[in-house]
Amino acid sequence: MTVRLILVRHGESIGNVMGRYQGQMDVPLSAEGRVQAERVAHRLATERIDAIYASDLSRARDTAEIIGQRLGMPVMGVSGLREIDLGTWQGLTYEQVRRRHFDESGPLPCYPVDVPPPGGESLRDVQTRATIAVEEIVRSHPRGTLVIVTHGACLKALFCRPLGVDVSDYGRFRFDPGSISEWIWKSGRAVVLSVNDTSHLVETMVGMRTGVET
Repeated sequence: MTVRLILVRHGESIGNVMGRYQGQMDVPLSAEGRVQAERVAHRLATERIDAIYASDLSRARDTAEIIGQRLGMPVMGVSGLREIDLGTWQGLTYEQVRRRHFDESGPLPCYPVDVPPPGGESLRDVQTRATIAVEEIVRSHPRGTLVIVTHGACLKALFCRPLGVDVSDYGRFRFDPGSISEWIWKSGRAVVLSVNDTSHLVETMVGMRTGVET
């Protein structure tokens, strides 16, 4: 079994623009995010793609639909590819979370690694469910090239495992909106080919917003 996985982070969302923790809130793409999705679609138009999968949250699903429209392919939603559930943090600005839950002089985490926010989940939980979701997708396709559109937390958690990095070191990875990364899945394990390729987004990267990635 050899499967090529093209892993896409969704385009910029309204929540990214507003500087809020989104988690599993269903937040739409921004206008810039739709442009990024179109550029991903253009990049993949010359690829021979066998299937497209996506988180069922709209910012990922809509990114995947734009790709699917360009390729003439349907998109299959997978709840296991959803962003981390941030419980009571969801919908709050970064500064509101800092003031309510952290020392104002300390760093603000993107994601809770071991202790989830009330009503939420930890990044280790995300790593487990996202890995299961990817393994199930791969089992359905013993060969070929698959596109998977997901979120920042899922990508960070997923990439830690094949590279032997503890999920607590997720900050060593960066996945920009609309970025493309690649794996080869062979003999039951992932081999990383590329991380956070944004060459297709050169024009949209100018003035790109920065901050917490959720």
